[in-house]
Amino acid sequence: MRARRIVVALVFVLLGARGVRAQADSCLRRSVPVNVVNDQGQIVTGLTENNFIGSMHHQPVKILSVTQDDSPRRVVIVLDASGSMISEGSAWHQYLAVAHNLIAAMPSEALAGLVVFSSKVDKNIPLSESRDDLQDELNALREGRKALPKGERLTAIWDALATADAEFDSHQEGDAIYAITDGGENASKLKMNSLRKTLLEKRIRLFTYLGFTFIGGPEFNGGLDLIDLSDATGGVGISTRRNDVGMLPALASGSGKPTPEGELLMAQYRQIFSLQRMEIQLPKALDKPQEWILKVTGTKAKDLTVVYPHKLAGCSKPAQGAAAKR
Repeated sequence: MRARRIVVALVFVLLGARGVRAQADSCLRRSVPVNVVNDQGQIVTGLTENNFIGSMHHQPVKILSVTQDDSPRRVVIVLDASGSMISEGSAWHQYLAVAHNLIAAMPSEALAGLVVFSSKVDKNIPLSESRDDLQDELNALREGRKALPKGERLTAIWDALATADAEFDSHQEGDAIYAITDGGENASKLKMNSLRKTLLEKRIRLFTYLGFTFIGGPEFNGGLDLIDLSDATGGVGISTRRNDVGMLPALASGSGKPTPEGELLMAQYRQIFSLQRMEIQLPKALDKPQEWILKVTGTKAKDLTVVYPHKLAGCSKPAQGAAAKR
């Protein structure tokens, strides 16, 4: 009987060790979304693992493989409907146009959702294949304040982004949130660092369209944080400023041709729906989020930008098996 107990204990120890090794392997080996973009906003394809060099704290990150990933995407649009966003009709209509254009650019198999917020979430439309429903919701918001609940409309961008990330109940490569805002933040209960940790762990990319309506002040920092958060998660942030007469730059000319700002948006949209999946192996396990560097090499093309998650999530500590504790 004693010998049998010893055998059983050894089995638990071996299983526990195997589980620890599996957790260690999953921590060291990661899958990350990557896009290489030229100076015209076009995605460069055909690159292999030999075209990249990675490092973390001066130690090499091994690039194992690079493959094109065209699987269906899931995107939640987060639309800021705070007082500063809806106070001017022309600017508000442009913010709505950014959302309309993104929905129109989505491949047919993509899933899309919508979160509209100010001090709290006003609308939360789950992920679905229906484009018409989302376009109708956006059209209904053209009236601005008249179409939204009454009351003080502050900006809780971190809370709204947390509502959006909850839509992704399980990971799917390329998951993305698209935030449309003017950079304000003055009402969230959630802290930005906590949100960043969650997005990194769930591997959700943040893309941002930021139409600044003011310079300076405490709210302005929220916009800068959003751009940094986009870089950290592997998304792209676009910031625009008003011109000399106080207008946001147009997205299309009178003839319907995209302006430089419109072309920039289309390049951003393309990166949401097309990406390369890169398998990497880290030099060591991470106990907290860490930055790393990824560069492209071995190509004659110039002025290339590598878009990738600049930070990688830390790993949870491997749990000890019951037998190992005895």
